[in-house]
Amino acid sequence: MVRGKRIRFYATKGDLLGILHVVEQEIPLEYIRMGWYETDDFQCIESYSSVDALPHVGFCENDYYIENQIYMICPKGMELRFRKIIMHKTQKERYMLDTSANPDTVLYYTGGISLTTPNILIFAEINTLGGYPFCEKLFRIIKKEIKRKSKCYDDMYFCSGAIEFQRKGGRLVYDIAKRAEYDIPSLDEVGVGVSDGKISDLNR
Repeated sequence: MVRGKRIRFYATKGDLLGILHVVEQEIPLEYIRMGWYETDDFQCIESYSSVDALPHVGFCENDYYIENQIYMICPKGMELRFRKIIMHKTQKERYMLDTSANPDTVLYYTGGISLTTPNILIFAEINTLGGYPFCEKLFRIIKKEIKRKSKCYDDMYFCSGAIEFQRKGGRLVYDIAKRAEYDIPSLDEVGVGVSDGKISDLNR
């Protein structure tokens, strides 16, 4: 049985763009909004050809990562499949676009600075079911780029913009519902902080 793979990381807008631009130069990608659709007309799919085009890239509308937008990352031009589901209460047909029907994709759980609580940075996640050629290759490339541009602490990765965000008083949170003492501790104090403290203008 193939086990899924994931990597969680804290990143600002500049960090995210820096990572995914490198990946996009290697593989032409599309970002497809995962979730419910009213129709199985592929013309209605929310699709983006670059991370630059994603709404609110580097920012979160909700303060818990699982409630924010999720995108399937797939090769440009990939044929996608919907799952038709009859809603129990209304008996209406709705269509789900997800990895159950499209397993050879990588999921991007968006993270970033909270739009409702600007002193909070929420982690992002990249994961895949694994066992398929494209998703294995793409996950490996993204993971390599994240690790190249970040520091690791307690199985989490911290990009330079996220470290600088914390240095300026921002909170890096696991769970917004928990008190501040459950936040990521000072990365400088635990020896994770970057040495030069430089940050791209795109992070601001």
